[in-house]
Amino acid sequence: MSAQTESLIIQQLNQGNQVVFEQLYSEYYPRLVSFANGYLYDLDESKELVQNFFINLWLKISEFKIESSIHSYLFTAIKNRCLNHIKNLNITDRKKLQYIEANLQSQLVVTQNRQLQELELQLMVEIEKLPTQIKNVLVLKYFKGNKRHEIAQLLGISENTVKTQLQRGKKKLKNVLDKKILNLFLALI
Repeated sequence: MSAQTESLIIQQLNQGNQVVFEQLYSEYYPRLVSFANGYLYDLDESKELVQNFFINLWLKISEFKIESSIHSYLFTAIKNRCLNHIKNLNITDRKKLQYIEANLQSQLVVTQNRQLQELELQLMVEIEKLPTQIKNVLVLKYFKGNKRHEIAQLLGISENTVKTQLQRGKKKLKNVLDKKILNLFLALI
């Protein structure tokens, strides 16, 4: 197409000549859809993107100004729209992914807290069944965080007795508790 012909077409488009616009649309629509599909790999999305481009072009036809050829203008405009569309998809997908990850993490934390509370309750039930001195030593050591010598002073017993009571307590609990509770108990150590 010569520069004179393109200039005449642009002039007719600026004046709102619908026949010229429809000819432009008919000539370029299939090629632009095919071009867009090379970026988007989605024919329906490509058709919609090109259709929206032509609608916007018609709505702003009086402002239609081209420094290069019509062909270059149309293909560059579609390329830019495709790249923007892809960019927006990535942002949307990242946000959706972050939302899903946060949701899953939140559910996991709630589930873990619930399981931990159930295990702690089972552990406390079993500790309550132990002889008084063993129970007191275990509570002071593992739930109050006291050192062996502090427990010995608080209960008025020797450190060796504290050590023995801790070993007996662990052994008795090991016999009655399942592995999950025992692992929780040992993690407290």
